[in-house]
Amino acid sequence: MQRCHSPTGAGERIAALRQQALADGLLDAALLQVYERRFRPETHQLASWVDNQQGKVERALDAFAAQGPVQRDAGPHIGEIALAAALGYLDFRFDGRWRATHPTLALWLNDFAGRVPAFERTAP
Repeated sequence: MQRCHSPTGAGERIAALRQQALADGLLDAALLQVYERRFRPETHQLASWVDNQQGKVERALDAFAAQGPVQRDAGPHIGEIALAAALGYLDFRFDGRWRATHPTLALWLNDFAGRVPAFERTAP
């Protein structure tokens, strides 16, 4: 079993927390799209608001893709766990459409799932 890695250096810790914050924002924007369609009456739904949330998701995916994959020997840190959870949610609720436009992130998630068996075991 691979243990989580807690960054010790200030720069590494800030990078991990920044990654966590961005992944949390990505997940928030994705979840809000689902809530808008599921819980708001159709007559009150705003396509422009849903589009705005989708834009946030796309910009976050672009930012993660621009960072490039991280290859480390240590276990996953909080930023990587948050990113994997967010991408897993996009797979679950949005049929993995993000994979076509962000293939490096798709490869990263597949690698993460291989390195962290608990991730696959908790998939819906």
